[in-house]
Amino acid sequence: MDSETITIKVGETVTLTTSVLPANASQEVTFTSSNPPKAKISSLGVAEGVAVGTANITVASKVKPSINKVVAITVEAAD
Repeated sequence: MDSETITIKVGETVTLTTSVLPANASQEVTFTSSNPPKAKISSLGVAEGVAVGTANITVASKVKPSINKVVAITVEAAD
């Protein structure tokens, strides 16, 4: 993933792109939101702003969950 902080508006979506290194490792990952009432995340990595606030999205290797990265999402009011 490129960015560790993302800002979106309520109702907007953004797709998180991932890669697990080394390249020959399993690329299967899980996505979880620390605060689904503010920002939810699909199993395909599509984050959606639900309400104004913040959430941390954790992306973890399915094979070895200790390999993970956290992306902070800030959700702002829609225009």
